[in-house]
Amino acid sequence: MISYEQSKKILKKAKIKIRDEIINSAYSLNRLVSSNVCSSINYPAGDNAAFDGYAINSKDTNQIKKKSKKKI
Repeated sequence: MISYEQSKKILKKAKIKIRDEIINSAYSLNRLVSSNVCSSINYPAGDNAAFDGYAINSKDTNQIKKKSKKKI
């Protein structure tokens, strides 16, 4: 195995040719985009808080009365 310094020297000397290409998004896995991508529509139009909140298991709360408290 070569050292970090040796590999650094090799990479500095290497000429890597990187070109842009247009491909179908179905083939874009593990690739980088070379320009900004912006949507032409504003969706969702407003703030979306559909998943904000919490959930509880009803089995944990079915024995609780309004006047008694229970730690879960």
